[in-house]
Amino acid sequence: MYAEWTHGFVHLIRYGSAFLFLLVFVPRLIFHQARGDLAERIVGRFQMMTLLLIGLGYALVAIKLFELLAIIPAFILIALAQGAWRNRRNKRSMKQEEANDEQQVRSYIPKVYDYLERKYNPWPEIKASVMERISEATVAWRSRLRHLPTMVEAAIVLFVFAAAAYIRFADALTHAAPAMSDSYVTLAWIKYVNQRILFHDGIYPQGFHIFMGYLVKFSFLDPLYILKYTGPLDSMLTMAGMYFAVSRWAGSRTAGTVAAAVFCFLSGIIGWSDVERQAATNAQEFAFVFVFPTLYFIHRWLRDRVRWALSAGVAGMVAAGLVHTLAYAYCGGDSCRLRCRRRADRARRDRFRSRCCRGRARDVEVRRLRLAAFTACYMALAIGLACLLPWVKLPRLLAAIEARRSTEAPVADVHTEIALLDRIARCKFFVIRNNCLKKSLLFYYYLLQTGVTGVAIHLGVDKRGGKLAGHCWLTLNGQVFQDTEQFVSNYKVIYTSGE
Repeated sequence: MYAEWTHGFVHLIRYGSAFLFLLVFVPRLIFHQARGDLAERIVGRFQMMTLLLIGLGYALVAIKLFELLAIIPAFILIALAQGAWRNRRNKRSMKQEEANDEQQVRSYIPKVYDYLERKYNPWPEIKASVMERISEATVAWRSRLRHLPTMVEAAIVLFVFAAAAYIRFADALTHAAPAMSDSYVTLAWIKYVNQRILFHDGIYPQGFHIFMGYLVKFSFLDPLYILKYTGPLDSMLTMAGMYFAVSRWAGSRTAGTVAAAVFCFLSGIIGWSDVERQAATNAQEFAFVFVFPTLYFIHRWLRDRVRWALSAGVAGMVAAGLVHTLAYAYCGGDSCRLRCRRRADRARRDRFRSRCCRGRARDVEVRRLRLAAFTACYMALAIGLACLLPWVKLPRLLAAIEARRSTEAPVADVHTEIALLDRIARCKFFVIRNNCLKKSLLFYYYLLQTGVTGVAIHLGVDKRGGKLAGHCWLTLNGQVFQDTEQFVSNYKVIYTSGE
């Protein structure tokens, strides 16, 4: 009988239905506040629901009420209490939702009467809605199929998990005896819990045996079948938790797939527990299911300060502690390491920021000193030019300036220093104010000193009202520099020097 796969599959379907009811359907009714994406919500609810089952199981076994007639009303009361607490917090939003629902219901009532009077046909709207959803699903699947790397990656993940399921469930589906001798001790403790007896053989965490007691009651199977299927399922859940955490830490599904494949195929080769140990039904293997998801949620809380991640992480850590102390030590120790690592990273980041701030402040101070020295030097130069012009002919002065032309590349802040020179030239107390010749000579000297090419100085005259007026200006690459084209065009050039 056990050699037939059909016999094992029937019991496996009943087992899986009970598992999905307890850890997927019921958590959706109780834990509405779960956040994150789909995978995070499923894993977070699984950890919180497992903790709730274990805590409720301890209480019901202690008061001798660990039966379906007590468990189901307890679920209903917890769901109602959770819903009342949530409605109390979101009273305003709930009122708005109720008003919207009432308005929507009222809009449907005339349509119902029109349908009964044969004035309204709902089938075209229903058909259009169904076709719209089908088209949206078709477009979504086509877009997924177009991404070949994503499909290949999904196929590899599916292959790894399918191979792991075959390796671990094959013995449970074809042989009656459970894996390893420890399973018989576990079977005895499951029966003690079903008889509402705690700590029959001494003080030991009973969370795993209480969890399997729930599966016995909701699947209506013999405890032997629950014992045979829980071990392989625990190994699969551990591998799924490893894939879940590693893929998100690394930001790549490939990394999660490699980690899951190493755990599936190479764990016995590299010194970890072999497949027989992984498929055995023990409290230690069930507690390891929570290690990687718990560390992921703790890391997520330390990084983003998300409250629901902290709730899921603490729930997983407490559930692991109520199942096996070794897994609890792993969760607690690694959580402390994550906390210390986070503090060290924060301190390192603060030191880096302080160094950057000090460096920026030092750069600003150096720039200020440089501009101050620049201003002093060119103020002295302007005074020198004002003193030399009455005594030195202009061509000779321009030749001396052009002889000091620089061949290096222009500095980056030429425009900033030109603006500073222009502000200096406009000061009321300065000697070159309202004198275009002195100002142009100062700019001409500066541009040649900084290596700017294409600079020329021009002198022009214009006759205004019988009087002769003169002007001096610069051009840079043929364009008027620090002056206006309209004003300069009134003057006739009589002298030019430079490029």
